[in-house]
Amino acid sequence: LVAEVGIAAVRAKSVALTSLAIELTDAVLTPRGVRLVTPRDPERRGSHVTIARADFEAVNAALWERGVLTDFRKPDGIRLGLAPLSTSYANVVTAVETLVDLLQ
Repeated sequence: LVAEVGIAAVRAKSVALTSLAIELTDAVLTPRGVRLVTPRDPERRGSHVTIARADFEAVNAALWERGVLTDFRKPDGIRLGLAPLSTSYANVVTAVETLVDLLQ
């Protein structure tokens, strides 16, 4: 698939997905006490976004129960791995909406 679409297109979608995740974090998660850990500069980040909050170890387990597969990073981070070839923009929105629901 990478050869078919080209690495430039893969990277472009990676930047778009992570940018969307960061924009949504700023808009709806930061007001709920979540902080962005990942660099904002796309040249300094890969295809994941890490966010943090003190209760995220328990939240991570609840995300898995709802079908949102994330990685917990001690002491308080959740990493959203956004694979450009298989993750849709709707997947990012769903993950953030699920987080908002769990944090209410």
